[in-house]
Amino acid sequence: MQLKTIKQIKNLTNKRVIVRTDFNVPMKGIKIIDDYRIQKALPTIEYLIKQKAKIILLSHLGRPNGKVVKELSLLPIAQKLEKLLKKKVAFIPQISGEEVEQAIETLNGGEVLVLENVRFHPKEEANDSRWGKELAGLGDIFVNDAFAVSHRKQSSVVAIAKYLPSYAGLLLEDEITNLNQVLEPKKPAVAIVGGSKIETKIKVIDKLSKKFDQVLIGGAIANNFILSAGYEVGKSLVDKDFKLNLNKYNFEKIVLPVDVIVTGGKTREVDLVSKNEAIYDLGAETFKIFKIYLNGAKTIVWNGPMGWFEKHEFAKFTLKLASEILKNKTAQICIGGGETASLFMNKKLSPNIFVSTGGGAMLEFLEGKELPGIKVLEK
Repeated sequence: MQLKTIKQIKNLTNKRVIVRTDFNVPMKGIKIIDDYRIQKALPTIEYLIKQKAKIILLSHLGRPNGKVVKELSLLPIAQKLEKLLKKKVAFIPQISGEEVEQAIETLNGGEVLVLENVRFHPKEEANDSRWGKELAGLGDIFVNDAFAVSHRKQSSVVAIAKYLPSYAGLLLEDEITNLNQVLEPKKPAVAIVGGSKIETKIKVIDKLSKKFDQVLIGGAIANNFILSAGYEVGKSLVDKDFKLNLNKYNFEKIVLPVDVIVTGGKTREVDLVSKNEAIYDLGAETFKIFKIYLNGAKTIVWNGPMGWFEKHEFAKFTLKLASEILKNKTAQICIGGGETASLFMNKKLSPNIFVSTGGGAMLEFLEGKELPGIKVLEK
């Protein structure tokens, strides 16, 4: 695909540029727990500042369902952005209307304005054309820099782009470049797929197993494979309504756990789990097998933890996998999904490791789906 990008715009001086960012960060009350997504938005914002554009930032936070929810205001985001940019950032607690229009009118080139949470508007998630047109009326140019929501048909992502010259931001461009490279991987290529919901991952597993040499399966997704093979999974997290036809899979490529950690921290071979136990992590022998594949890989993709890693006692092999990847300085590595990406926050990453801001968007991209937020930007 060929995208129109902001660096192709010849003159941005005093142009009103609406940027759809993704500031949907973890919060505890009004405190930001992890500002990774805000930091990833900085290159595009800083580029526009240097170009003397009037910068209007749109984002969502949480799921307010079209209502104003005080705890989901973008005010703390604007305050954090001001500290990161080391530059004054204005905030308006509205998304449209006279006060917003006046604030934009008084913006000078190189100044930044954050509008309120777009999901406070009831029409945002409906991809409403009228609301998209109203948003478009605030600017001269639209920039999508929110890869993580580009799989969503929403007004501030898709509808708005129909009414303005529209471009990809630097982060969006970077995401697509890295994920495209993964779709044409250097061999040997290894994917790690974990997490809990098999329904959201099974098509990606199918797609990756055709292009990659191995797909290493962990987390609750592995439980579904184990159950479908006729083994006991006891009280493990599993989607019993989702039936897997194991005959369609090549198990020279699909690599499942051979041992697991269960209730009480005990190790069990996968065919020896009892009805009263639950699977919570990979076992040591499985990790050794996974490690062999990873050490020889030239391309690695990882989406989803290997166990109940929020609990310290069941995080061991998810953390050990992360440690192996951090030591790898040569393979092309792409990490995605909020839980998996969190393992790499505040770590010194070598240039060969790319951490995507998208979870669902990354999965759909790797699945081969057309993302509506990107489609509208294509030449």
